[in-house]
Amino acid sequence: MAVDEPSLLTMMREQLENLGYQVVPVRTGAAAWNLIESGLAFDILISDIVMPGGIGGYELARRVARKDPDIPIILLSGYAGHSDEVASDVTAQFLTKPCPPDVLDKALRTLLDQRVKR
Repeated sequence: MAVDEPSLLTMMREQLENLGYQVVPVRTGAAAWNLIESGLAFDILISDIVMPGGIGGYELARRVARKDPDIPIILLSGYAGHSDEVASDVTAQFLTKPCPPDVLDKALRTLLDQRVKR
């Protein structure tokens, strides 16, 4: 899970752990990509769209999709909408942050269940 704001990262990590998920929290897209490139195994990517450090959520999603197109992706934004032009080549579930636990859990379950059925 890549989220840039420390308080939101902590809140999201706790929320996900309370829902029963294992979480690897990072504060930048570059840190997330470094972990992925080093062989981190994971079932789903959750990332903020706007990230510091040169790799934002869209770019991270693109890289993950090229590396493993079967990995589901959830992108979070505090803005009301996302740019279809910027995201046109990104396949992801878009959620507004902060995201209520039940909405996040439903999105996670749906994406993970779809992955199992492939």
